[in-house]
Formats: sequence, C-alpha cells, structure tokens
Amino acid sequence: MSGTSFERVFQALLYGTKPARFLQSTNLQTPKNAGSRLPTHQVVQTLLIFLSLVELMPESRNFAECRYKYSNVTGLSPLYYEERGESDLKCDENCALDTRCSIAITTRGGCKLYETPVIFVKFFGDVEQCIEKCNEMSDCKTVGVVKILAISCYLFNVTLDKIPGDMKDTYSSYHIVAEKICE
Repeated sequence: MSGTSFERVFQALLYGTKPARFLQSTNLQTPKNAGSRLPTHQVVQTLLIFLSLVELMPESRNFAECRYKYSNVTGLSPLYYEERGESDLKCDENCALDTRCSIAITTRGGCKLYETPVIFVKFFGDVEQCIEKCNEMSDCKTVGVVKILAISCYLFNVTLDKIPGDMKDTYSSYHIVAEKICE
C-alpha cells in the first residue's frame, strides 16, 4: 500500500482489509531515539483515524470475505402485497406500523409494501449496485435481479431454499440469482 497513513487506512477499509493485516502492512517505525516502547505520532494518528473510521462504518460492515453462488434454477420476482397512493414519508410511516411490512418503496404508482424475507427493493439501478448493497447489509443472504426493461434489485434475508414459492419465478436469461456466502 502506498500513500499517506490516512490513505492507507482508507484503502484498508474500502477494500475490506482485516485490521491485523492492515497493521502488519503499514510498516511504520518509531524514531531511533524513542526506544521500542513509544509509538510515533504517525502511528498513534493512524490508529486513531483507523478506530474512528471503524466506528463510523455501518454495523453491517464486517471484515469477512464474501462471495456469491449463482443459480439458474429459478428467478426471483417478489410482488408487493399492497399498494397505496402515499408520499415517501407516509409510506415509510405506514410500513413501520404494519407488522407484515418489511420494506416500502415509493414509485410513480404509489407506495408499495413488501413482506419478509424481502429486505431491500430498488428499481432502475444496476447489477453491481445491487451486489454492493447486499455486501453492505449483514442480514442480506440472497440477491435477485430482474433485467427486462430496467433492472429491479431485490435483497432477501434468507437463503434461496427458504424464499417462499410465490416470490419465485420461472428462470430465464433476464434473471440473476445469487446467494451470499461469507467466511
């Protein structure tokens, strides 16, 4: 890793480097006249920056290495269970009050309410954004993408085998389905 201490810390967090691996790779030294017990200002500053950045990271961020197992057995196209003509704020409020609702999104058609195991829905994104969102969410276990006129991204908090049959669709080339596997 090259660059300043801050850049190296930022790169370590950005690319998911484990803290121990980062500290070993920094190669920072103490001054010759300080003895081996005193860290340099640069080391202390780097560690403080690292710890403060870790605290600012979402809880879902962990240093686990994740990969995806793709499936061509089924497609995932969950339907909303209710649609209401409401604004964003009202949509979120009603979802919070509805025990069946796990996520609500507002589209031109109004407020669409989805139930568990759906935990995230986005229309008009791209596949990479969908995978990245799943990486950010520790409870995301399965990704479903539908690419017809636009890209629809659905994230689930269960593995593919636990997703209800009514949320599944016949597989076709416009589906991408993947299970997240973190080690």
